[in-house]
Amino acid sequence: MTYTEFSSILSDLDSSLTLDIDRNRIVDSSEEAAYQIYSNGERITISNRRGRTFNDASNGNWNVIAATPVDNGYQVLLEGDVHLAGKYYLWTADSSGVIVDFSGWKTANESIALGYEELFDKDLNQDSWIGVPPAVDANSDGLVDIRLGISSYELMSADGTAISITDSNGRSKSAETSLSWDVIAATPTDSGYEVLLEGSGSYYGKYYVWTANASGVITEGSGWKSLDQSLSLGYEELFNMDLDGDGQIGNNVTPPTVNDGQASILIRGTLEPEG
Repeated sequence: MTYTEFSSILSDLDSSLTLDIDRNRIVDSSEEAAYQIYSNGERITISNRRGRTFNDASNGNWNVIAATPVDNGYQVLLEGDVHLAGKYYLWTADSSGVIVDFSGWKTANESIALGYEELFDKDLNQDSWIGVPPAVDANSDGLVDIRLGISSYELMSADGTAISITDSNGRSKSAETSLSWDVIAATPTDSGYEVLLEGSGSYYGKYYVWTANASGVITEGSGWKSLDQSLSLGYEELFNMDLDGDGQIGNNVTPPTVNDGQASILIRGTLEPEG
């Protein structure tokens, strides 16, 4: 056997090996010439309708990082780079690998909310969790702690599930909804929840309470209340929060002790006269 014949055999053998060691359903090393989907041991080259193929050198702003089969074809995940870093894009390809639809660029949060992590079995945000992480309320304020993939405020239900806070039109509330307030606490009631908002800007030092039903839909609002009004309305006790920073919960006044040398009398209640 000549060297040329041996080289030809090796070349044929190499081309017959279709590997996907990292199991991202992209043929290993295909990014060097043309991205190929790994499908049941077969190579399916990704192309556009005009037959153009793509590889890592096609565009400095993105790379194909995974693919997965779906009905009638495949979905292909692109990861952004440079000014698109942290964003993701989805191609939908037919059974021949021809791109027939696309998603537009999505942020990491949007991608996770859209189920990209589960779809491609990839931990996109490196939180050691595939998909939206479970609901946790570590500080016991009645709100689910911030979760990547979820931008809206969420109530922590009694059974440990998260309930999004929405208005009557189904629009969720988040930290981006308004610059004038933030949701800081919630507490369950017999029919749903009470939700406490803290004002900022022109509403600094004021508080507002939403009444929400069991589904998290806001049904009523209290109007803005001053700190003194909030204390009088029992917001500290209701939400178990020290709003005025006096080190105690509730509008309590430290009772003085009167000692006339004969007896100690404890006076409870407000020091201001009624009426």
